[in-house]
Amino acid sequence: MKTDRLSSEQRLDLAMRGKVPDRVPVAPLIHYFAAACAGMSCAELWWSRKKYRQAMKKCFEMVGPWDASYLLDAASPEAYTWLVPMKMKVPGRELPADSPAQFMEEEMMKRDDYEWMLSRTRTGKRLAFLGLLTKLVRRVNAPRLNGLTGWLRLVRDGIRQAHYYRQNTRIWKRLGAAMYYGGGLEAPFDTFSCTRSFEPFVQDLMEIPELIAEAAMAAAPSFVEAAKWSRRITGIPRFMILCHRSSNDFISPKMFRQLAFPALKLVCEQLAKLNILPVLHCDGNWDRNLETLRELPPHFCTIQLDGASNIFQARKILGPQASMLGDVPAMMLCQAEPSEVESYCRRLILEVGKEGAFTLGAGCEIPYNAKVENVRAMIQSAKKYGYY
Repeated sequence: MKTDRLSSEQRLDLAMRGKVPDRVPVAPLIHYFAAACAGMSCAELWWSRKKYRQAMKKCFEMVGPWDASYLLDAASPEAYTWLVPMKMKVPGRELPADSPAQFMEEEMMKRDDYEWMLSRTRTGKRLAFLGLLTKLVRRVNAPRLNGLTGWLRLVRDGIRQAHYYRQNTRIWKRLGAAMYYGGGLEAPFDTFSCTRSFEPFVQDLMEIPELIAEAAMAAAPSFVEAAKWSRRITGIPRFMILCHRSSNDFISPKMFRQLAFPALKLVCEQLAKLNILPVLHCDGNWDRNLETLRELPPHFCTIQLDGASNIFQARKILGPQASMLGDVPAMMLCQAEPSEVESYCRRLILEVGKEGAFTLGAGCEIPYNAKVENVRAMIQSAKKYGYY
């Protein structure tokens, strides 16, 4: 924006470190919405890299500029499972062309895999979680990628994905936008929940909680190494940690504190020592976990909420020690009027972003069917109300 005094990268870095930039940065999570802006189908974003870039550029011109983009350019659906190792239905293959992708709740991880990983950790293999992740990715894709040829294709797509991340970083930099993160993984506890599938995992929580907690702690070194690799590949000192199954919608605050949080805290502390900023993508309602999150390294972690939590209460509890991103609800972007979106963004900026440490964005992803004028109103509100 013409009245900015800092670059997008400088602005984002200051906000994520709990400081006050020249204005509130804007980082909308956009994927399928870009297809809608460009008159494309969801399937075209998955199966044509050229069309993905065209759609994002068109969206940037229609509703931008924004400060930070997300790395969602998938080399293949199979490559995406390195991030979330679950079976997927994707548009243009198992789903209609205009349908967003869906994760399938199937048991990919077995109960004895906890001990498999721990046995290797105890014999000095610090990165045993990456070995477990490799096993899970192979199981997830086994029906489609059987045999050595299939496995080599999966490895090729993983390498290609890293190359895409590096290329996209350069492309967005030329457009004046930063990349919000350089890589990411599902959090240790949440990986177990997603890949065990929910019902078997609930049984594990009742019967072997100590084993889950020990395995989650043993996974921490792998996350640190993955974050170091992503910084080396992209040059971005930010790492996304997906927390899809740690909210109050899935487990009690007591379980979160005892089983999920110790490993999450250890990962964040280790990343802080490396000057890599962790971003916790907190889906669901986290209202009763907020006091626990106060123990994360101050002025070093970003909490990204998705509309189900009370972000105003979160700011009161966490204070300025935690950077926050959010939190325009998906329903508002789809059904409200632009004036309502602008009013809500103004409140976010003045209350949640009053002392800095805030990035404006949607509650998780901007929906495919969001109104263009509403997304534009959200982004432009940073220019209208966000200067410090």
